[in-house]
This record gives sequence, structure tokens and C-alpha cells, in this order.
Amino acid sequence: SNKGFHRTLSVSAACQRALIEIGTKQPLDFLKTVGREAIRPDVKQDHHKRALSALAALVRKQPVALVNHLPAVVEVIIRTLDPSESALRKACLKSSTYVLLSLVKRYPMVAFQQHTQRFAVGSIDSIIIIYDLRTATKWRILEGHTSPVTALCFENNTGERIASYASHEGSVRLWQSGTAGIFATILGIKGKCIKKFQVEPVPSGIPVLKQLQNVSIHWEKRKVKLTKEDKKVVTFDI
Repeated sequence: SNKGFHRTLSVSAACQRALIEIGTKQPLDFLKTVGREAIRPDVKQDHHKRALSALAALVRKQPVALVNHLPAVVEVIIRTLDPSESALRKACLKSSTYVLLSLVKRYPMVAFQQHTQRFAVGSIDSIIIIYDLRTATKWRILEGHTSPVTALCFENNTGERIASYASHEGSVRLWQSGTAGIFATILGIKGKCIKKFQVEPVPSGIPVLKQLQNVSIHWEKRKVKLTKEDKKVVTFDI
């Protein structure tokens, strides 16, 4: 029950194993409760940090449990960074940053661009959501893929473009996500797909954990390099 979960959350790190078990079996309930506890106004700051710590532990130890719910995971963290709640943001900033970086490390469909402070997450609903961490708001939504987003990355320097890979669709797409200014105003919240490449489908039956471990996509000057689930490497000239 939620009451039992709240009690577990407030005890100590010794209960982390129980929290991970709950998160593994009921990830959406886990996220709903952790999200609520992370921003509760009637508790001490350490409570918020423990809630985020529980989320970090699940990401680290059972990444497969959350792979279908990554936008919900990011929303939990984004709410703790709301600049209008300055005390909460200050208290949670270190813990929230740690969880965000853990997501980037564990999931190839999550990416961070430090210069612009943009954070992107690909979903099983085939969309990519880009957040502005400075304002804790959605910056862009990229629509065009027809299957779950398997991997993505920002262009190294400016972060104005994003490369994404959807394995079931068999495609790599390049997107203009935009920065502040006239171009961003024209785009609105929707980004634009500027190029699409077809790739060979991967063999079926590769475990999800192996996919998370094997897949990567990144920019190399005028090229985008994709490492697929079966560890085959494909390079695209852009």
C-alpha cells in the first residue's frame, strides 16, 4: 500500500532493497509515490533527497524496470527543479542532477547537452521530449518516428541538432531542435526532422538489458555513428 511505501521511504538506506523490489514489480506506482514524496512541502529536505535516492537506486540496479516509463521518470525529476520553488530546487539540485546523469549513463534513449542545459528523452510512444533544465519546462517535442526511440544524442557543440535511432522502424533521423531566437519562435514547441536514413533491422530476441548495454549513437564532426543492438556499427555522412 502507499502508506506502507511511505513508511519504508522514511526509514533509511537499509530499506533500499525493498524499495527496488517495489519499483521492479510496480514501476508506475513507485514513480507516482516517489514523485509525490520528492516535492512534499511538509517534510524536511532530507526526505526529498531520500525519495530521489530511491529512484537513483532503481535506475542503477534494475534499469529494465523503467525503460518503458522514462518520460515519467524525467517528469519526477523536473518537478524538483522548478525555479519558482527555489528552496526545493536548491535542496534537490545535487540529487536531481545525479539521477539525470544516471539516466544518461544507463539509457541510450536519454541525452544531455551541458552547454544549453537541454535534456532529451525518447519514449516507447515514438516521440522525443526535450526539456530546458534551467526553466524546468518542455522545450521541444520531436514527432516522426513510428516505433519506440532506441537511442539519441545531441550534436556535440551547439546542441541545435539531435540524432535519433528507432530499431523496429529501421531508421536514423536528424532533427533541428533549435535554440533561442527567431528560428525557435517559428518552430514553436515542435522540432523538425531534416534527414532520414534507413538501416537494416536487428535480429529479434536480443534481451532488453543487452540492448541498453550495446546501443549507442553519437556525432563525429560531419558523421553520425550508430552502434546497433548486435554491436554492428553503421556510419552516416551528414
